Amino acid sequence: MAAVRHPSVVQVFDCGELDGQPYLAMELLSGGTLTERIPAGGLPPLAAAELLESLARGVEAAGRQGIVHRDLKPGNVLFDADGAPKVADFGLAKRESAADQLLSGMPVGTPAHMPPEQARGEGKFVGPTADIWSLGVILYECLTGNRPLRGESTLEVLDRIAHAVPERPSTQASVPRDLERVCLKCLAKDPAERYPTAAALADDLKAFRDGRAVSARPGPAAVRVWKWVKRNPAPTGVMLVLLVGFAAMTYLYNRATRAEIERQQELARSYVRQSELAMQRGQWGDAEGALKKAVADRGMVHRVRRSVGGRLPT
Repeated sequence: MAAVRHPSVVQVFDCGELDGQPYLAMELLSGGTLTERIPAGGLPPLAAAELLESLARGVEAAGRQGIVHRDLKPGNVLFDADGAPKVADFGLAKRESAADQLLSGMPVGTPAHMPPEQARGEGKFVGPTADIWSLGVILYECLTGNRPLRGESTLEVLDRIAHAVPERPSTQASVPRDLERVCLKCLAKDPAERYPTAAALADDLKAFRDGRAVSARPGPAAVRVWKWVKRNPAPTGVMLVLLVGFAAMTYLYNRATRAEIERQQELARSYVRQSELAMQRGQWGDAEGALKKAVADRGMVHRVRRSVGGRLPT
């Protein structure tokens, strides 16, 4: 913690031991915590974006030292006398280059603010994007006054974090679309779909404040479809099988329909030829009967064509 020097991170001036008591000497932060400053309906969007941009810059400063906080929450955001926010309490932080001292499979941190990989106790997969998730939770709270994933017990909260999709912030408060996109990008289940760094998140928040487009805006439709396919391989496989089966059935049906039309057309032509021969012989009754059969079969052809939307040749 003392290695991180940034205006948005609480400063540690000294540490040691006195009369058997370990101590830390830190800057005095008398402005209280963010928990005390979030009203029931949330903060104004611009104020929330400015606050989170400042925190993200501080988290990025820690990230440049290879430090992952792992316990970002409103209670660990303190304010100085001038109202400047600072990230505090690095007690559960770890360096990416160091071995994790905690037991494998043990969830670390505050359940409501853990990313899915941290909630599952997968310590080796907890990297900088874990802090991005937690910043997203804080942003969600600042915008709505509520946490994105809640439950009656710790186990229920952890289960929802692992499997449930949070409601859009705009369903609970008046939140601009771009800021909502930034928040939900932080809360992606897959770490690879979140912001890669806290600096990237801070830059998007700055872009929103400046009225510029954010990178979290959805890309082309083909890209969004491909991302959905990667996130949902099982449903994609089922849909592919159904599509292939439907295409095969349509092809076979159309082929059978074409064959039936060709048969009816050939039969009608044979009746016309029979009628012509009968007229040459003066057999007018037979000629009339053959023509009636030709007209009847031709009508059958038209009915078949109408049943398939007129897509087949005459």
